[in-house]
Amino acid sequence: MKSLIKQVAFIPILLGLIGINNVFTQDKKAEDQILQAYEYRMSGDRNKAESLLWGVLAEDSSNHMAHFELSRTLNSQKKWDHIRKANEYNPDNPMYMFTRANMCMISTYSIMKNNKRSILKKRVKKCCSIFEQVLTIQPDCKETLIALVDIYSNMPAELGGNKDIAIKHLESLKELDPLYYHQGKLLVRNDSLSPSQYWKDYIKKHKKNTDALAMLCRAYLLENKIEEATKTIKKIIAKDKSGYELYLHVARAHLYGAMQNDGSNNEQLESIKTNINIYLKNENIKPARIEAWCYGWLGVVEGKQGNQQQSEFYLKKAEGIFPNYPKFTALPVIDGPPNETKYKYTSFFRPF
Repeated sequence: MKSLIKQVAFIPILLGLIGINNVFTQDKKAEDQILQAYEYRMSGDRNKAESLLWGVLAEDSSNHMAHFELSRTLNSQKKWDHIRKANEYNPDNPMYMFTRANMCMISTYSIMKNNKRSILKKRVKKCCSIFEQVLTIQPDCKETLIALVDIYSNMPAELGGNKDIAIKHLESLKELDPLYYHQGKLLVRNDSLSPSQYWKDYIKKHKKNTDALAMLCRAYLLENKIEEATKTIKKIIAKDKSGYELYLHVARAHLYGAMQNDGSNNEQLESIKTNINIYLKNENIKPARIEAWCYGWLGVVEGKQGNQQQSEFYLKKAEGIFPNYPKFTALPVIDGPPNETKYKYTSFFRPF
């Protein structure tokens, strides 16, 4: 009799364990589907990605990771609903909040280009407010701190800029990361020292690492010192093969130069092709979006030079690698998987 009572008493515990296991299995299945959707998006198949994510949300409308990935997948204004829901269902995730702030800044940048000054100040204030919310979750988030330094130091005061606030956030970077601190210091300083000289001085005083050399390379490109930038890339590649991507920024520098001449400068066009091909020929694994971007621009350049057959070949190849590949001049940003807290700020005020 006692044995029977013990067996009966164990049943609720067993059922509870089965219930927990079922929930875990369902969560694991949903996460696997979300990660598969991310892979589809990274390969250019947004339709498959959306279909999977909608399926996950049909099962659980509060799945924050599905909402987050959908916000990065959709091209419509509905993406805003999903990044807000990701924040709502997981308010302690700094990546969700950072992505929302970055999305806000992207839309604000389009207002900057259209010179809609009447609403620009409000939008800048809103973007900064969301970035500030990241710091309430993760006070030592250096990506957020450098973003705020960048925005507050670059925007004029009448449009939301504030050097005092920029300096406050800069001081927070001082103990966190010397490179980020000096990157921010370059933004708020008032002297006439050129950016390239600033980074050369930094490299002399601090450890000569590839990150600092990359900053020097970008500074050279800003100053249109392309030969010096190329020499710096070779120093980086000697230590880190991922530096090959910087050749694409050299190609972009030539692209901007060609655009200023209505695309008619053949020397610039040849340099675009040369630097893109250096990147394509290196043995590193290349993200599909970036590889397609490369072939897309090779196609555009060949077309400008009157090589129609070669142009069509490259454009078709780009579309085959990544359907609806990015056609803007900026290098595509490669997102990390939605289950990894990993993100990086890219300035909206400088081309390199």
